Amino acid sequence: MRYKDDVYDRLWYTYSALPNSVPINTSSVIDIQNNNDSYQIPSEVLRTAVQPSSAYHSLSYSNLNLTVEIYVCFHFAEIAKLTQGKKREFIINVNGGSYISEPITLDYLKPLSICLNQIFEGQFSFVINATTGSDLPPILNAFELYYVIPQFDLHKPTNSRDVAAIMDIKQTLRISREDWQADPCVPIEYSWSGLTCSSDDTPTIISLNLSSSKLTGEIPISLSNLTALQYL
Repeated sequence: MRYKDDVYDRLWYTYSALPNSVPINTSSVIDIQNNNDSYQIPSEVLRTAVQPSSAYHSLSYSNLNLTVEIYVCFHFAEIAKLTQGKKREFIINVNGGSYISEPITLDYLKPLSICLNQIFEGQFSFVINATTGSDLPPILNAFELYYVIPQFDLHKPTNSRDVAAIMDIKQTLRISREDWQADPCVPIEYSWSGLTCSSDDTPTIISLNLSSSKLTGEIPISLSNLTALQYL
């Protein structure tokens, strides 16, 4: 799941490898409209969760062979209508105590996101335990991992002259394409549609296809600044 369900175009996958857990879900509407949660997790993501299977009282995850640095967020929403006097309360324990949350309780159908202000490398694990006063086991609706890309994997940005030129072309011709954001050529997997870039250390734009862009008006003079252009 991604855009348009997720306004930030994050990629969400069903994760079924959490040990000793069972899936739960709801068809009820998650209250994401009246919530100040800036993480804006899609309702479809929050309508599903896992909880420990009947013989267990905690949820756990472990990755002991991280090859990248990660930043992590946990996302919750209570999707079970609890009976009067019952409560679900739990604590998150990360990497054997490097982070321990305060006891967490959830409001019915309201999102709660907890993002840890630290980066993990080498290994990452967590356990979500019910407190002694909890009547119900813990749940987890989603967890989110941001990968920190090592410096040696980064490419140099697109030639600044080409960036200025293509930005002016975009604005002058009012070209509206969803992926025409950020650096035009880098990373290569996310280069702008209709562009081909050179494989130089500092990429330049060598091909530009503006077909079906509903162009009107004069040809912008900035087009002549794409000096490496071979195909238009």
